[in-house]
Amino acid sequence: SAMVWGYVSDTLGRRSILVWGCLSSGLVEVVAAISQSFTMLLVMRFASGFLFNGPFAVLISYLAELHRADIRARVILLSSFFFTLANTTLPLLAWAIITQDWEFTLFGGGMVLHSWNIFLLATAMVPLLTGLAAVCLPESPKFLMSRGRNDEALVILKKIYSWNTGRPPETYPITRLAQEKHPQRGRGLEALQGGVAQLSPLFRRPHAAWLLLICVAHVCCMFGANTVRLWYPQLAAMIGSEGNASLCSAIAPQPPADEVTDCTPIETDMLTYLQNAVVGAGSVLTYGIGGMLINRCGKKMVAGVCGVMGAVFVGLLPLVGSSSFPVVAIVTTALALTALCSASLSSIAVDLFPTSLRVMAMAVFLMSGRMGTISGTIVFPILIDFGCLPPFLTIAAALMATPPQWTIYMRERLQETSSRGYISS
Repeated sequence: SAMVWGYVSDTLGRRSILVWGCLSSGLVEVVAAISQSFTMLLVMRFASGFLFNGPFAVLISYLAELHRADIRARVILLSSFFFTLANTTLPLLAWAIITQDWEFTLFGGGMVLHSWNIFLLATAMVPLLTGLAAVCLPESPKFLMSRGRNDEALVILKKIYSWNTGRPPETYPITRLAQEKHPQRGRGLEALQGGVAQLSPLFRRPHAAWLLLICVAHVCCMFGANTVRLWYPQLAAMIGSEGNASLCSAIAPQPPADEVTDCTPIETDMLTYLQNAVVGAGSVLTYGIGGMLINRCGKKMVAGVCGVMGAVFVGLLPLVGSSSFPVVAIVTTALALTALCSASLSSIAVDLFPTSLRVMAMAVFLMSGRMGTISGTIVFPILIDFGCLPPFLTIAAALMATPPQWTIYMRERLQETSSRGYISS
């Protein structure tokens, strides 16, 4: 759905996608939460992800377009900080709800809600509340200017000025905006019909080369970061349930049994949830430090150093001792560094493309990251069969490959976009 949402947002606007995308995604998640079969749950969760993909990509571009260039990277890092808070609170919410032995029978037994249903209902409230909050937000002035709707953009800029300063909108010092685009196909179906011609430059030189470069870097980053993040809860549960002395002994392939034994489910205790909360909270401090460094050292330097350091810590995982503390510490540090690397890549990607192509480019950028995540989760269990070292060394190699792909060339591109006015747009 990345291409669809990027196309619609770059032709119809940011605000409408934020509002209707979040609301529709939340409603579908409510249906998924009360599902009574695996098929219904699978279909509704797929639909929810399809719908939420648009607002997620739009949000980064929307924030970038509402802030000036010198603080834009810090704003994107701040938004990633709130994602980290979500990753911290979600395991705690899961521990508070899923571990309960709840069962509610409704409609004479036609619907039975368990603790996991309640957990999904609780998480469905977030996109619903986000959609309602987005109703109060203005449209992006930069998008309106790119569509030739300068009068509407000026009205919104006056409102933002009034909100920020407390002064009347009439005192806004700017009375006229530069014409970026002649008014044409400004709304509705006409905008969609003209969108193909407007977005086609993204897939031609010079934009296509930079899009490919930043997407490959994001694939490598997400291959490493999200594979560790998604597999860690399972690894922690395996260590705790089997009483293994180390991480390697927990994931080592077991010899085939001569007799078929009954399947015994792994009971996830409170410690597993708390460990995941600690892993999520580890990025909070990192984002604070990254926000101070990014304007001093540059986005490229922060992303490169964090990618390399994250690879080093992932490579240390097979060497940890018998205590679970070093595992938690190393995973927390590695995920914090890779999260900062991903956020820095996002801020770079925003600056690489003009307003008319920005959401489509960010949608493709985020889609590439998800492809890296899917690839990592598929490859990791395959590599486990070859031993303890291959999966972690593969992840470390992917993270180590992230910076060299673009650090050599990105400075020239950022200077080029700055001279053309893209970064300030």
